[in-house]
Amino acid sequence: MRIISSPVGMPARCVGNDFVDKIAIGATAPFTCRYQCLKTCDPSTAPYCIARVLSDAANGLMDRAFAFGGSNAPRCTEILSVRALIKQLVTEAWQFISNPPKPGLCSSLLHLEFGQQ
Repeated sequence: MRIISSPVGMPARCVGNDFVDKIAIGATAPFTCRYQCLKTCDPSTAPYCIARVLSDAANGLMDRAFAFGGSNAPRCTEILSVRALIKQLVTEAWQFISNPPKPGLCSSLLHLEFGQQ
C-alpha cells in the first residue's frame, strides 16, 4: 500500500504498482480535462486525472492506473468480483442463520446488542 496525493491534494491510499511509484516520487501523467468531475481540481497542476486513472483501473489497464484501498486492504488475500463477494456474504449469512451460536457468552452478547430476550 502506498499513500499518494490526490489531484485535489488529499491523501489517497492505493495498492502499489509502477504507476503509483512514479506518481509518489513526483512524476505526472499529463492530461486534458474531459470530465471536470472535481471542482477543486486544477488540471494544470494535478499530477493525474483521477477519472481517467479510475476508468483505466476498471478496464484492467493497471500500467497507467491504480486501485484505492482502505486501511484494511493489506489484509486482503484476493480480489473478488462484486458477484463473488455477494455470493460469499450470502453463503456465510445462511450458514450463520442455519447454525446459530450455542447459548453462552456469544449469544448473550448478541441478545444484549440487538435487544432480544
